[in-house]
This record gives sequence, C-alpha cells and structure tokens, in this order.
Amino acid sequence: MGFVIDVDENADRKTIRYTRYPLFMWCLISGLAVGIFGEQLFSWAWFLAAPLLAVALAGAVPCWKYNGEVKRAMRDGSVRVSGSKWSFSNPLTIEIPKTKSSQPSSAGDVATRAAPEK
Repeated sequence: MGFVIDVDENADRKTIRYTRYPLFMWCLISGLAVGIFGEQLFSWAWFLAAPLLAVALAGAVPCWKYNGEVKRAMRDGSVRVSGSKWSFSNPLTIEIPKTKSSQPSSAGDVATRAAPEK
C-alpha cells in the first residue's frame, strides 16, 4: 500500500490499483502552475508550490517499482487494464497474471525454438 497505489496480490494475479492518482496529478499540476505563473506575480509563490510538489514527489517515488513491473508485463502482452486515471470512483486498475515457473514463456524460451534451415 502506498500513497497513490494499492496492490492486491493472490495466487494467480497481481492487481495494481491507482486509487489516489487524481490527487497526485492535481498536486503536481497545481504545484507547477503556482510555481511558474505565481512567481511572475509574487516572489513568495514558491512557498505555496514547494509543499504541493513535495506531496507529488512523495507519491511518485513508491510507484516506480510497480511501474517497472507493469512495463515488463506489457512487453509480454499479459496485462488487463481498466478504469480511468482521472477518476476517483473508477480508478485505473492493472491486472498482471502470474506465470507459472514450470511453463516456459514464449518470448524468452530461445532454447526450444528450431533453428532456421539454410
């Protein structure tokens, strides 16, 4: 469990749910907007923008590990995605099925492929 995501893992799949992703995005966008546009008008705007950006960064760092898992599963083509990244009521949900170690994957199993004939 993180600030932005909830992970549910069982025997056959791993479910990654970005439940608070909209909050993360609003903190990031508002922090950047206040920092960029507010600085033009008021020099103290960064005092308002810095905490918003810190909250956004604190939410992003724990997601990096799971984003890597999602990228690897997407390359394998074994991902099911549903929901929206801007909705609190229907959050972005990614389901990654677990592969059994006894079954070789088709992408990485080079030893069983036949060599092309010349």
